Amino acid sequence: MLGSTPSIEYLREPVTQSWLEAGNRSPLVDPATDSGYRNHSLEWLRAGERRRLVKEVNPLLVRFVMAELDMEVVLLHRHPCAVALSYHERGWTGLDLESRFGVEPSGDFWRDHGAYQALLLRPAAEAIGASGIVSYEELTHDPEKGFSLLAARLGLEWGESSSAHLRSTLEHDDRSDPYSVQRDAAVARERWRSALTTVQRKAVMAGYRQHGGGAIPEPGRRRWSWFRQ
Repeated sequence: MLGSTPSIEYLREPVTQSWLEAGNRSPLVDPATDSGYRNHSLEWLRAGERRRLVKEVNPLLVRFVMAELDMEVVLLHRHPCAVALSYHERGWTGLDLESRFGVEPSGDFWRDHGAYQALLLRPAAEAIGASGIVSYEELTHDPEKGFSLLAARLGLEWGESSSAHLRSTLEHDDRSDPYSVQRDAAVARERWRSALTTVQRKAVMAGYRQHGGGAIPEPGRRRWSWFRQ
């Protein structure tokens, strides 16, 4: 959404999409341990002639980007149950917990996915700090206000054309394409509550908290802490 502002060159998942197009299986690669992925990422993320806004989906990039490049990083965090539901609906059930993190899977997808999210996100959250983490639930509670404030924080223009574009994306809920940005924010934010059973929700959060997942914000709260107290 911020990529629609006229003051920026927007790149949508340039590292991830080009990495997968090159025949690689997983986009969730750690640049600290894979020199090929590290060099590939640098090719796409080095500064260009214009100021850039880059959307990426690999949280393992965060520490590397903050150490090697002059970029401001914002981590968009969504409720773990919503993320687990999305993976399950797409059939993305191979989590590789043991090979990736050295954690023995429980055998329950929902609990394992909670653990998977915490293990992926915690290093990024620690590197960024609470001020750099944006809650999807809070952002979509009042989208126009949320995006305009975020744009101002990042030094991006936000005018009526940006607001109109935002409203147009929120008026539809297109689920025929799993990668579509056409979403009814209120529906998308809360759908997991009815789509998952109580047992499934508790399992996601148990795995998430067991491996250091942070506090979950409630819509409308201005500040929240990633870290468990």
